[in-house]
Amino acid sequence: MKIGIIGSGQIGGALTRRLTQLGQAVAVVNSRDPDSLAELAAETGARAVSPAAKATVLRLVDELGIDGVDAGGLDDFRRQQPGTSVYAKDCDAAGVRRALAAANRERMAEWRGTPASPGSFAAPA
Repeated sequence: MKIGIIGSGQIGGALTRRLTQLGQAVAVVNSRDPDSLAELAAETGARAVSPAAKATVLRLVDELGIDGVDAGGLDDFRRQQPGTSVYAKDCDAAGVRRALAAANRERMAEWRGTPASPGSFAAPA
């Protein structure tokens, strides 16, 4: 599977690290200069692409052969957690949009953080 991650901050960096650990081919892109991705790429083996404009991101999406779907902002992330209608499903773009629209926005109890959960925003694991 080829995975493209847009953004190399807390979430994008964590996804890049984890997915490359799992053996996935990852390309990561951000809006800053190319040198800002060098450390993450060296650490993970991900392919770093730094766009000068939005058009570069769109070319990356085309190169990876995927249809991008805007899944919403951080308030909508729960629609993609394990157990939802879109999580780990093999859907085309239209199927992902339908599944996201049908997914419950509430966080399931088994996926809530606890005092024993690893990491935090201030000190990620």
